[in-house]
Amino acid sequence: MEVFLKHKKKEIYCGDKYLFITLGSDQLYVVIDGIGHGEDASKVANLTYQTIKQYSDQPLKSIIQTCEKAIEKTRGVAISFVLIKKTEQKIFYFSVGNIESLIITPTSIHQLKTIPGIFGAQLYPIELQVLSLPKDAKLLMYTDGLKKINVNIRQQLYNMNPRHIIQVLSKLWCGNDDVCIICGELNDE
Repeated sequence: MEVFLKHKKKEIYCGDKYLFITLGSDQLYVVIDGIGHGEDASKVANLTYQTIKQYSDQPLKSIIQTCEKAIEKTRGVAISFVLIKKTEQKIFYFSVGNIESLIITPTSIHQLKTIPGIFGAQLYPIELQVLSLPKDAKLLMYTDGLKKINVNIRQQLYNMNPRHIIQVLSKLWCGNDDVCIICGELNDE
C-alpha cells in the first residue's frame, strides 16, 4: 500500500490518519479526517484511530459502533471504513463525510457511497454496503485536503499502479488542509 500524509502548511498537528489492518485473509482500510485542523482535529483523529485499532478484531459493524460512541462528545470526523473479505470475494464499506473511496479496475472506477455529515456528531444507521470484489482492483481513498480529481487525471488511473497514483495525486495537494491519500492493490496484498 502506498501513502501520502501531510499536515496543513504552517501547522504541526495533522488531523488526518489512516489504518491498514490485516485480519487473517481480511484487510481493513480506514481513512479519518478530524473536523477542522490543528491540535483539536488531531486529538479526535487520534482517539478514533486508537479505538479502531483496539477493537479491530471485532466485526466491522461493532468497530463502527464502538468508535462512534468513543467520539460522540467531540467535534467528530469524516471517516471511511473499507473491509476486504477475500474468502467471500466481497467489499464491505461504511462512510460518513467527505472522504472519497474509489475501486479502480482496468475498465472502471466505482465510487463508494458516503453519508453526508460528521461521524460522532450524531448517530447514523450503520448499514454496511456490499460489493463483489472485482479482479485486478485497486482501492484509492483520500481526504478533502485533495480536491476532486479532474476528469483527465481520473481517466489515467486505470493504467497506473498505486505508487504512480500517489505520486500524481500528491502533486495536486496545495497545502491548505491536512491530506491523506492511500492506494493499494486489493487482489495481491
